[in-house]
Amino acid sequence: MLNILLFMEEKQIPYRRISGDLAASADITGVMTAGSLHTPVPGEAYAYLAAPGEGPLSGALPEQAGVIIYPPGDSSDRNSGQTTRDTCCRIQILDPSYTAQAMEAMLLQELRRLSVRQEELLRSEYIDLVSMVSRGASLHELEQFGRRLLQNPLMITDESFMLLAYTQNQEVDDPVWNEIIQTSYSPMKLVNQTDVNAFWERLENSSVPLFVDEEAFKGCRKRVVARIKIGSKTKGYIALLEIENKITSLDLYVLQMLAEVCAVKISESNTISAAVGQMKSEFTKDLLLGNMQSEAMIRNRAESMHLQFREKNAVAGVCGEDNRIYIGRYLDDLRQFFLRTADLCIYTFDGTTGYFILSFRSQKAYQSLLSDEVDHYMQTHQMLCALSHPVEGLSALARAFREARRLCGLFSHLRHISPRHLYPYEKYMLNLLLEHAYTMDDRQLYRCSSFEKLLETDLREKSSYIETLRCYFRHNQNVGETADSLYVHRNTINYRLNKIREILEEDFDDSQVRLNLQLSIMSYDMKL
Repeated sequence: MLNILLFMEEKQIPYRRISGDLAASADITGVMTAGSLHTPVPGEAYAYLAAPGEGPLSGALPEQAGVIIYPPGDSSDRNSGQTTRDTCCRIQILDPSYTAQAMEAMLLQELRRLSVRQEELLRSEYIDLVSMVSRGASLHELEQFGRRLLQNPLMITDESFMLLAYTQNQEVDDPVWNEIIQTSYSPMKLVNQTDVNAFWERLENSSVPLFVDEEAFKGCRKRVVARIKIGSKTKGYIALLEIENKITSLDLYVLQMLAEVCAVKISESNTISAAVGQMKSEFTKDLLLGNMQSEAMIRNRAESMHLQFREKNAVAGVCGEDNRIYIGRYLDDLRQFFLRTADLCIYTFDGTTGYFILSFRSQKAYQSLLSDEVDHYMQTHQMLCALSHPVEGLSALARAFREARRLCGLFSHLRHISPRHLYPYEKYMLNLLLEHAYTMDDRQLYRCSSFEKLLETDLREKSSYIETLRCYFRHNQNVGETADSLYVHRNTINYRLNKIREILEEDFDDSQVRLNLQLSIMSYDMKL
C-alpha cells in the first residue's frame, strides 16, 4: 500500500487539492487510467490518472476510497462529476513535466518496490517479532525493535490512553509527546484535540495507520497512529513521531505490522491478568467472609498468588456519596491511591461497594490513612470510606470486614453528625453500638429522661439548650471554645449551662449523667 501524500512529498511533486479529504483517501494499492480500466478488487483502493480534458471517472473507482489525479493545466469542470463519491479525493498536479504517463510509471514502480520490500520484511523482521513474543518479550522490547526499524521514536498506549511503553533513550522536542510521558497517559484534552476531521472514527474504520491532521497540533512534529486491535475491538494504539527521518509508506507498513504483534502480546497479558485477577477476587471474598479458618491455609493461598501480607491489616469499604454515583470504574484508581500508604491492596466489588484489604508494615503506616488527605480524596471523588481498626493475622480480616460493612450500612446516619468522607471504626464505634440498640427496638435505652426534658424545652421555648450542650461536650467542657464555636459571648454560655442545670435538676459534670446525655445527643443527631 502506497500513501499518496508521502509519495508526493518524497518526490517533491507540487499539487493542489480540488475536493475531498486527501488524508482519508491517501493509501492506494493500485493505479488506473482511461487506457487501463479494470474491475476494482473489493478492499483495494486505486489512484485514477485522468487524461487532459477528461471529467471525473464515474463508477470505476472502488467503493471504499480513492483519489483522482488531474494533469497540470487542465481546466475541465471539476464539479461536473456528481456521480463521484464523497470519499473520493481529487487533486491536480501543478508541474507540467509530470504527465499522466510519467505519474503512472512512477506510481507503479513505487508500488512494486514497496511490495518487494514488504515481502522481505515478512521473511525476516516479522518472523523475528513473532519469535520475540513467543519468548515472552515485553512491550518495551517490541517498541525497541520497532524503533530500530523505523528510526523514529514510538509510543504505545492501551485503549484508555494509558502509557504502556515508549522510546526512552532519546530527547524528544515535542510538547504533546512530553506531556504524555510526564503524566503516564494521554489527557482527554489531547485526545479531543487529536480528533480533527473525525480522526478517531476514521482510525477505527481504517485497516492502515493514519496521520494526525496538522491542524490538531500546529507547530508540532508529524505523527501517525496505528490501532492495536484484538478481533474487532481496539485494545490500544501505537504512535510514530517524525523526528530523525521522514516517515515513508514503508514505515506505515512496518508500524501496522508492529501493531499486530503488539496485539498478540496485549491479548496474552489480558488473558493472564484476567485469570490472576479472578483468582485474587475469589481469594479476597473467601478471606473477608471467613471461609478459611486456618491461618496456614490462608498464607499458603496468598503465597501461591505472590501476595505478601505485612504485620497489620485492615479493610476499607468505599461506595458513592449517593446511589447515582457508581464507583465500579474507579476501583483500580482507588487501589493505586491506597498503595501510596499500604504495602499491599487487593479488592472485591459487590456492585455497590468496593472492599479493599490493606496491609501495612506498622501501626504508624495505618495511622497515615486517617489523614485529611484521604478524607479530601474521597470528598473530591464523591465517595465515602469506612475503615476498620487494624488487625493482626489474616484470619482476623473477617472481623475487620464486618466492622467496615457495618459502618458502610450506617453512612446515612453518620452523615447527619459529620460532614466528613472518611469514617474510621475506632472513632465511630459508639455509633455502631447505638445503631445496634436501635435495631433492638429499645429507644428509651439511650434517650434518657433528662435529654427528653431538654428537647421539650427547646421545642416549647425556641431555645438552644441541646445545641449548647452538644458543643460544650464536643469541646471537652471548655466554656471559651464553646462560645467561639457558637459565635456568642462566654457569659451567654455560662447562663445557658446554669439554666440547663435548673431544668434537669442534676449536674451534668457527673460522669454518669454526662454519658447518658452524650449518648442521647449522639442518637438524636444520627436520627435513629
